[in-house]
Amino acid sequence: MTTLLHAGQTVEQEQLDLQLEQIFDEAPAATLLHSKPELTRVLRWVGGGVLTVAAITFMCQGVYSFAPMTRHWIMLAICGLLGLLGVVTGTVLNEEKGARAFLGFAAASFPVLASQLGAMFFSLFGRPPLGMPQPLVFSLFTYSKVMAVASLTLAVVVPVSYLAFRILARSQAVLLSGAFTLANLCILLPVREGIWVAAIISAVACSIYWADCARLRRDFRLENFEGRVARLMLTAPLMVMIGRTFFYTVGSTFYGIMLGLSGAYLAFHWGRVAQRNDIKTMCQLVGIVGIVAGWVTCLLPILDNIVLGGGMTSYLILLPIAAILGTQSLVAESQAATTYRGAAAIVALLGVVFAHWIEAAPMTSIVGVAVAIATVTAGTLAGEKPVFAFGLLAAAISLGNFCLQAFKLHGNYAWVALALIGIGVMFSASLIEKGRTRSFLKGASLWGRCKPRSY
Repeated sequence: MTTLLHAGQTVEQEQLDLQLEQIFDEAPAATLLHSKPELTRVLRWVGGGVLTVAAITFMCQGVYSFAPMTRHWIMLAICGLLGLLGVVTGTVLNEEKGARAFLGFAAASFPVLASQLGAMFFSLFGRPPLGMPQPLVFSLFTYSKVMAVASLTLAVVVPVSYLAFRILARSQAVLLSGAFTLANLCILLPVREGIWVAAIISAVACSIYWADCARLRRDFRLENFEGRVARLMLTAPLMVMIGRTFFYTVGSTFYGIMLGLSGAYLAFHWGRVAQRNDIKTMCQLVGIVGIVAGWVTCLLPILDNIVLGGGMTSYLILLPIAAILGTQSLVAESQAATTYRGAAAIVALLGVVFAHWIEAAPMTSIVGVAVAIATVTAGTLAGEKPVFAFGLLAAAISLGNFCLQAFKLHGNYAWVALALIGIGVMFSASLIEKGRTRSFLKGASLWGRCKPRSY
């Protein structure tokens, strides 16, 4: 009996030891399987960081170590090598993460190469400013040589960029690669004047924003890390164009337009889609300040060059600010929208008052009547009595001054313009009454048609 009991304990002990050995044998394997992807991710991030530092070091030291064309060929060779490694990693090793990393860094070199091509094209049409570092200046180029270099460069980077977007965001690869290529081609334009540079940057920024809102942000397949990186890469050419302006004298108009664009992006994008109300309010306020500052920055230098009376100048300064505040109410929450509408009506009324105080001319009153009609219409559609009352007050000031001027200036025919405004308002009322504009006003007020969207 004792022997059997001892034998049973021995079997149980052997089974327990076997289970413990199995647990200890499996634990390192599990840890190893868990740490393997972590290790590759860390190595990939470290390698990418080292590559980035190497590129920055090359851009800083290579500027003075190599001739401009030698530096361009080195950058192009690195781009081609990274693209080739991406293809080999993805096809031969069948390792997609490494292929994404290599091809992503290869595509990221496109804006750098485009900036050098832009300097080559500019050397054919203009001279660099005096403050431009000499190693960044391309000279003694012919048109045929620049076209040959550009063709060879684009023949390498455009397919590499398409492959990068193909593996980063397969569903939108064509749109992303096309937009990225067009944005980089805009860097090649030999334009350095402030207002034209601002126009190009504005067009590129608005196009990228439209593509992102209309297609990219709506694609749920781009919600991963690679998709966000692909979308973010579209802004790289913009950063190059903006950074390049620090070497040129672009003037106040450029900075005003950039302030306005940045403010509009804050106010009408993040002020609409931000999740937290306090962040949304802050973006709207900061954005409005940016837009107003941009408008004033653009306007003040040209006021001396245009022939306007004091009253019309007051309109030119204040009425756009009122329009900005009124437009902001389209995307704000209900309480904030009411505040913005009230502020817009007050600014519009102040514009009418200051204009008549400075210059009580018939044309000042005609513009004041148009402002009053717009304010009364806004107050009526929004159902807000203060806005409606501000519009009536502006109308009373404008019409009262016009009547006084009619007695003083018998030969002035400005009343014709006022009559045309009245006829147009009456006819628009008839159109609304017959339902011609019902599709535009259907369902809600004009001010409430742009509601915040959730993405």
